[in-house]
Amino acid sequence: MTPHPLAWLAALAVAILLCRPWLEARRPIASLGLLIGVMLGPGGTGLIPSGLLGGLQPLKALAAGWLALLAAESLDLETLRRLPVRGRLWTLLIPAAVLGTLGWFVGDGMALPLACLALALDPDAVRHALSRVSRADLSARFAPMLATVALGLSLLCSVLTLQAPAPSPATAAMAVAHGSLTLLLGVGLGLFFVGPLRLAQGKEFLLALIVSLPLLGWGLATRLGMSAPAVVFVAGLVLAHDRTRRELFFTLLREHERLFTVALMTLTGAGLGYGSGLLLDARFWWLVAALAVARPLAWGLTRPGGLTATQTLTMSPLALTLAALGWGWQQPDAAGGPLAAAAGVAFVLGEVTWLWLGHAPAARQEAAA
Repeated sequence: MTPHPLAWLAALAVAILLCRPWLEARRPIASLGLLIGVMLGPGGTGLIPSGLLGGLQPLKALAAGWLALLAAESLDLETLRRLPVRGRLWTLLIPAAVLGTLGWFVGDGMALPLACLALALDPDAVRHALSRVSRADLSARFAPMLATVALGLSLLCSVLTLQAPAPSPATAAMAVAHGSLTLLLGVGLGLFFVGPLRLAQGKEFLLALIVSLPLLGWGLATRLGMSAPAVVFVAGLVLAHDRTRRELFFTLLREHERLFTVALMTLTGAGLGYGSGLLLDARFWWLVAALAVARPLAWGLTRPGGLTATQTLTMSPLALTLAALGWGWQQPDAAGGPLAAAAGVAFVLGEVTWLWLGHAPAARQEAAA
């Protein structure tokens, strides 16, 4: 079978990234996992066939749920109360409104998914960018926290992406009721695990409970037609407020973050649904432009709490899960679509651009020295 042209493009991108030895090891991992997944998937070399992808869905759910739990670590009421820029949190909605408007022009119910993707920032990238600034102002110091809040809002708003786009009072009421039940399920899941986590003796038993939490939450949400990332994220918020085992709980999550990030991105890349006509699809290019260009520009214009366009180039690995979720209500049997494929392209472009912008000045300074 002749590999799809996108597979060759992915191979070229991998070669470009690997030829830059001065790139730090932490950042390209997610992009490389995504590109390798595209190469190995049914649309590439076919080494990961479609039948195998179905059996690997629990692993993908575990990886995405793991990252959703970790996203809840910094979001507790005590931290938010100490946030000096909390009065400007409403500005986080401006990029969501911009991308939602662009999605409305695309049609096919893309407004809400694009609004969620606009908020899916990568707090680690923002934190790293801030560490390279010698003298950051007061508002910029809280940029990673604002990125975490934005990602949390993105996960919470995903409860609306599963609803049909027909605007009417009845559908709006159903969407609110469905979203409320989703959040309640997340709260119940978190409370259910509070007791066992407190009683857990030893890291091995605690790790077994942590693994079972996202799997159980994902399974319940999928069966009930709810947003699985939102359910697991809300459960993480509940556990973040339990001070008994909080530190050990999130330490274990951080220890295995890179492994699950690579697993999620590889499986997501392998499962991206695209056909030979994708490159001729105007919606695909419109979505790529919205996510790769309009999204960081919208963040750069608002500048809430010191977030710059460069810091907001990178999306969280959970963004691809949200993109596939937003497309899933339209084609439940499809693994992706123009939105998921566009999110993957924008993710890689954002990572590569962020790396070049972040490291090129440092490289010039080292050469001058």
